[in-house]
Amino acid sequence: MKGFRIIPAILLLAALLLGGYSLANAGQRSVEAQVEAVLVETIASSWPWRPGQIQVSNLVLPADTSIPQGAQVAVRLPASRRPLGRLPFQLVIGTPDGEVRLWASARVEVMLDVLVSKRPLMRHQILMPEDLGTARIALSKAPVDRLPTDTVRSLRAAVRIPAGRPITRRMVEAIPVIHRGDRVTLLAQGPGLRITAQGEAREDGAPEGAIQVLNLTSRRMVQGRVLDAGTVEVGF
Repeated sequence: MKGFRIIPAILLLAALLLGGYSLANAGQRSVEAQVEAVLVETIASSWPWRPGQIQVSNLVLPADTSIPQGAQVAVRLPASRRPLGRLPFQLVIGTPDGEVRLWASARVEVMLDVLVSKRPLMRHQILMPEDLGTARIALSKAPVDRLPTDTVRSLRAAVRIPAGRPITRRMVEAIPVIHRGDRVTLLAQGPGLRITAQGEAREDGAPEGAIQVLNLTSRRMVQGRVLDAGTVEVGF
């Protein structure tokens, strides 16, 4: 019976010996996890990104970096750049015996939810909620003039938009309330003065947009600002 007890002991010893590297790696991963968490929180506190948007990878620490239990860990970021891409930073580990300062680096990316088309959209097609969705992409790959995800009302496609494409401001336009050929009221107004005339729109126009209008009284072309579906404000 004693002989049978030796086998489990040998197996346990072998498992510990073979698993020693994994246990060491687990300890190192714990250090890396702490550093990554502090780095994320530090970036989120200084920049307009939420912790859930910030991704840290390829963390490089000095060899044998350790964080004693109860130590205070802080990260100091470079002041001269955005914390994106390969980011060098200073790791400060505070203990009762003093501070240890180390240089480290990591790759940092910020993920954004951007508005995309679920299906191809034709030119002048009105944007409907069911035609649109969101996709999470890296900030470094997101268009600068991307359309906010909550901006879909009263817009139509200004160009053909392929499926899955992030939607930018240049791809959309306001839905016209005045169309070329429409009869409109030309309105010129100032303090104590209001003059109206009949006009004919020579191009489509959306609210607050500028359009060319023919004054049917003077037969002159004027430029005005669309107020509503039937009114264009012009100057004197």
